This record gives sequence, C-alpha cells and structure tokens, in this order.
Amino acid sequence: MNTISLNKKIIDFLIIMILSISAYAQDRSLSNVPQAKKTTFPVQSKGSLWFTSDILQYQGRENRTRIDIVYSVNLSKYWQESQILDSLLLLDIHCHIFDSEGVLLSETTRNKKFTPGSEDTVQASTYIDIIQYSLIPGEYEIKLTIKDSVHTDVKGTTEHFITVRDFSERFSLSDIYFIADIQESEKRTSERKNRFERNGYLLIPNIQRSYLNTEQEQLFIYYEINNLDFNEESKNYYHAYYSISDIEDKEVRSGKKEWLVADASGIGRFENFSVADLPSGIYKITVKTVDLQNDNFSSITSYFVVTAPKQQYAGILPMTETDIERYIKQIRYIATDQEIEVFKQLNKEGKQNFLLDFWESKDPDPSTKENEFMQEHFQRLAYAKANFRGGIESDMGRVYITYGPPQDVEREHSNIRNFKSAIIWYYALEGKVRFVFVDRTGDGIYSLVHSTKYDEYSDPDWREKYMRNQ
Repeated sequence: MNTISLNKKIIDFLIIMILSISAYAQDRSLSNVPQAKKTTFPVQSKGSLWFTSDILQYQGRENRTRIDIVYSVNLSKYWQESQILDSLLLLDIHCHIFDSEGVLLSETTRNKKFTPGSEDTVQASTYIDIIQYSLIPGEYEIKLTIKDSVHTDVKGTTEHFITVRDFSERFSLSDIYFIADIQESEKRTSERKNRFERNGYLLIPNIQRSYLNTEQEQLFIYYEINNLDFNEESKNYYHAYYSISDIEDKEVRSGKKEWLVADASGIGRFENFSVADLPSGIYKITVKTVDLQNDNFSSITSYFVVTAPKQQYAGILPMTETDIERYIKQIRYIATDQEIEVFKQLNKEGKQNFLLDFWESKDPDPSTKENEFMQEHFQRLAYAKANFRGGIESDMGRVYITYGPPQDVEREHSNIRNFKSAIIWYYALEGKVRFVFVDRTGDGIYSLVHSTKYDEYSDPDWREKYMRNQ
C-alpha cells in the first residue's frame, strides 16, 4: 500500500466519519415522504453509472421559482477501461418532474456524445451540465436518470424530493451557489445565453462542494438578494454578513460588509473566503442580509467540505475500545461475518489498514477523490440514527441502511382496541418486494415481522398474529 493511496483513503474515511455525526439527517418524516432524499448535501446516484446532482432555487418571473438542476458525470473511468477505450460514449440524460401526487409534469431529454481523442475528452474528465425549470411553489419529486446508450447496462439515477420555495414579493435570499471556476461571459461566443451565466459571468458549479485547505484555494459562492426596498430617487443601503461554523456549531470564521449601495431591487453577490487554515471536515456557511430601508433581514445556510492535500496528512485513525465498537457498528450490515471476526482479531494497526482497504474496495470510481459508496452509506447511518426509534440497531434502521430509502410506504391502522400499527416498505429488489414492520409493544419501535425478499425473515401469517384482536 503506497503512502499517497493510504493518505487519500484516511482523509476520505475521516470525512465520512464526520458525516455520521453531522446534520445529515433529513428534515422530513419517512412515513410522509417515500424515498425521502431531501439531504443537506448533493445526491449521489444509484446504479452502475455514478454521478452527482444538486438542486438550487432562485426567484423567477411571475411568482414562479427558477430551479437549477446541476449534475456532474465523471468520464475518466470510461476512457481508462480497455473494453470501451476505442468506442464512443453516448450519454442519454432524462429529467422527470412529478407533483406531490406522483403525476408527471415535465420531461427533459438530452444527449451528449464523447468520442476517443475529442477535445471534450482530452480537456475534461468530468462532464458538468445544468437543467432549468420554472415551477410554482409546492412539493415536487425530481428524478434524473443518465444512461450510456452504447453500453446499455451502464445507468444511474438520483431522486430529489423538494419543497419549492415561494420568493414572491418577500425580501429573501436564493440558495447558495458554490463555484469551481469563474469566467467572463464575453470570453465565450454563443448564439444564445449560456445556462451557467450569472450577471455577466460564467459560473461553473462545484457540485461536490469540496475544497482543499491550501493557500491557493478559495471558497467562492454566489447568491441573489430579492425584493430589496428600492427607490431610484434616493440611495438605498443593505448589510451583508457571513458566518462559517464547524459540525459542532462552533463559529470558525465570520465577516461583514456594511452600508452597501443597492442599485436595484434584485442583486447578485459574489463572496470568497480563504479555507487555508480550516481542518478537514464539514462546515456550515450562513449568509445574512439586512435591508436598511425597513430593517427586514433574510438568511440562508448551506454546507461544504474541506479536505487536506494528500501529502500534508500524516494522522492515524483513533483505536480506543469505543472507536472500535463504533467502526464495527458502521460496517456490520455491509460486511460478512467472517470479515467482522477477522477485524476483531487484528491489532490496532491491522484494524486501521483493514478499514481503509475495506472502504477502498467499495469505491465504485477510484479515479475521483470521493468514495461515493461510503458517502451514501454514512448518509443512511445518519438518517437511521435520527429517524427511527432504536437508531441503527432497529429493524427499520438495518433495512434502510442495507437497501436504502423505500420506493413506496404504506401505513395500516385500526380503530379497534389492541390492534397494532404496521408500516410496509416497498422496494424494487429482484422484482417488487416488501418489508412489514409492526409496533408490537406500542413503544414506537417497529419490528420486522415479514418480508417477501428471499433471504429475509418471512411470516405470511403476520396479519393474523398482529392485526387481529387478541
């Protein structure tokens, strides 16, 4: 195991360890929203084609909200694999929008072709694009599917359940746009406006929201201020504040810009901050503005990741008894019994190397600095801990961590005394399967009493046992 590889895996692993105790828990109940994926961070795709997608909201026209669906696809692994090295890559991108009742409202289809030796392939290992919609405020599901139509078994999907904000006439801030690169729009010639253009600049999104803590690296963001109390006949002023906190909510950086002149009711602002001295981890940035004409204020919060360059990291994973117990709990549903037993028997150095090798073996795309499988797994751990009685030790926690969010959720209640409450989760696993959970003792802990998945607990008579008066 070489030093660079080891350092990379340690950094990634420590970041994901932070994720497990961060504010990753969803803010919507799973019983109300199937496949609740309203996460703090962008969403990693499921399937054999790995990509990342995120959704940003801005004030639109005629009381509508502009939705920017940004996504990035890593192309390098396709060109590095010998079996497709000499063939083209044709991406089919499909975006579907459903209302709260599951009715399809809109569908967008795009095709992007990459050929061996093309300028796109040589200059960029990542394809980044944006799909824009104008929506009425409300509840929506947005599903993005990307497929390599040349190699038909390569396909990935992300799902976002979102509440579209109502900007209307109220003083407000848009979502925070994390920037990877800024260019003046005049430097590119195009017959129509570029989808990445904001106020005369082309803003390439940093969809992963990941930054290195080096002297050269800057955290660039863009946001829009809406509906300032603007009067052309007098000067109008506003204040802008920002605060950066770590996952323990301890403020590590703050700043302000006061008595800024507002030359319109809507303003786009750029901010940049140094992250050079921030340790690796997850951070929260909050932006607040105050309209001095009427003392109205608005704020918006988002999260980003700071990592250390590989050559600067020389730490070691903590290996106290408590740490070891936590590591076992984190991998118990995705490791074999034999792997767990081997891990327990190793010394501290062996345990560290085991964990690093274990997570590296799960990485679907080693060419990226993220381990997408590990990120998704720790998001599930955090969700289970925050949303289920019994946390990751519960049956619901185990099923959620193992199989992810269900595709559909059904509840069964009865007004007859002594009847139990049941929740049924549906998945598309080897066909449509279901998991039935029952609150057997009335304490809010739902136990698995039946599943149609072949290797799970099965009891077809569960209704007779739990849903009949006893």
